[in-house]
Amino acid sequence: AGRWSPDGKTIVYHQINGTGVYLVDSGGGVPRLLAGAPAPAGHPVFTADGSGVFYGYDGRILLSPVSGGSASSVVTSRSHQKIPSADGRYLYFTAGRTETTIWRLSLESGLQTRFVDGLLPGYWGAWALGTSGLFYLAADENSPAQAVIRRKDLLTGQDLVLTGFPGPMPPIGASAWSLSSRHRALYAVRTDVSHSDVTLIGDTLVSR
Repeated sequence: AGRWSPDGKTIVYHQINGTGVYLVDSGGGVPRLLAGAPAPAGHPVFTADGSGVFYGYDGRILLSPVSGGSASSVVTSRSHQKIPSADGRYLYFTAGRTETTIWRLSLESGLQTRFVDGLLPGYWGAWALGTSGLFYLAADENSPAQAVIRRKDLLTGQDLVLTGFPGPMPPIGASAWSLSSRHRALYAVRTDVSHSDVTLIGDTLVSR
């Protein structure tokens, strides 16, 4: 699980075997262990100003400064995908792989509230946070076998269907979404099934 820093110069990620949280320059180089982050820690994300990293550990969300130093506990809760608001006031997160709630945590008061109820079960990463709204994958109320993309306004709470999910659904657990830098495009994972194991690339046949 990797995330960009706000300035685009660094990527933070955790190793799948749970040995630590690492930082690496986006241009390449040797990854460095985030000081103060215990193992196994997971699903890290930078703070809105890039000075720290949130991550999950032992049923809590912790915060470690990028510059080094001890980790501090933010809230007692399990967490998977985490995204801070652009103003740094809130942290949005999913707490479990099959839960349907996206939580909003006030980083000022510590108050934790349900922001979205209706995330498609199993798709804990199928959502993205913009400056004014949160986009997420949900079941189609008129056809439960289908999925739709919804947007919930951060200020008014208005929750609207934008469109049906385009194409085949992604495998559960491989569904992370993201927004373009200007929030004009939403990127989603989907499954495109190929019925051939031979592909023509230029003038060369490639078997795979």
